[in-house]
Amino acid sequence: MSIYKNNDKGIMSLVVIFVVGFFGLGLALTITMVALVGLNKNYNTTSGSQTFYTAESAARESTYQYIVNGLALNGDVYAQNINNSTDNVIVDESDPIFTYITANATNTLTNRQVIYKLEKIPGSLTFSYAIFATGDLTLGGGVDINCVDGSIIICDDFSLGASVFSNATMTLSGSSLDVDGGAYSGNTITTNGNPDIEDGTFQNVEELSSPEIDLQPYSNAAIASSTFFNTSAAAEVYLNNSTSGIVFIAQETGQTDIQNDVLEEGSIVSLNNLSLNNGHYTATGTYAAIIAEKDLYLGGGVIIDGIVYVKGVTRFFGNGTINGALISIGGIDASGGGNIEINYNPDISEEFEDISGLDKTPIIIGWQEQ
Repeated sequence: MSIYKNNDKGIMSLVVIFVVGFFGLGLALTITMVALVGLNKNYNTTSGSQTFYTAESAARESTYQYIVNGLALNGDVYAQNINNSTDNVIVDESDPIFTYITANATNTLTNRQVIYKLEKIPGSLTFSYAIFATGDLTLGGGVDINCVDGSIIICDDFSLGASVFSNATMTLSGSSLDVDGGAYSGNTITTNGNPDIEDGTFQNVEELSSPEIDLQPYSNAAIASSTFFNTSAAAEVYLNNSTSGIVFIAQETGQTDIQNDVLEEGSIVSLNNLSLNNGHYTATGTYAAIIAEKDLYLGGGVIIDGIVYVKGVTRFFGNGTINGALISIGGIDASGGGNIEINYNPDISEEFEDISGLDKTPIIIGWQEQ
């Protein structure tokens, strides 16, 4: 009997050893599989990251070449840099406003794509509006914004009509405020007193970049024609006695006050605050009619034909008319009363590229990865 009992114990020991060994082997295999899966995931992640950096590097270098030299390199030069990827770059200029530079990178496991979006001419979209401001925009009663071609009202034929745009807050007040277009704000819009905004108001829209105008062509033209003045007093004397010229006022402090003058062909550029009271000022050629590096004050029946470009704040203090468009980077305050009329000519949105001194260096406004 003892022999059989010893055999039973031996068999049980073998079974226990087998079971323990089986589970141990399974556990080892499980750990190995988890490790292999982890390694594979890490490899795929690394491979995907490397492919992304290949595409991003190609897009970034091509964008740099496009901005600096007006062209984009073929991305093949980057294929040997990372993970033996192959890539290519596509430059799409079919849109009149934007250029899209797309870089694709592919290896045996992944395919990644990086797209850079550039604005061909910074601030180009701002010329589609009768009024543009980066800072706060306040329009009170008595402001009338029309969309015209000469004496013909054509707002119905133009997509944006005579619209106003601000990257900041906008306040529209008074039942006599009439905008033959829409009001667009990158922030919030407050309306008081039932203003007439034909196409409605739109808040929190995408902000627009501001145009930049280089003053060097204006300075050169003024020097060539002896209309470059170091003091505002000298410029005022000239304008009291002349009706043409690119008048450049180099004084950077104080304020230039110009009243009751007529500039039949020309442009006024002021490095200090500029006040125009009454008078009629008409742009010549491709020059902007008025450029103020600081604040601009308009009133007293002043009439301006052409682009008005202001780095500071534009303030209205009486009656006035702009036949063209107003771009005021610092903001606009038309709450001071008076009747202000802005007659926006849609030709501006098509011919803005010809404005003298306009910076045409493309800028990056966004990118995405797919």
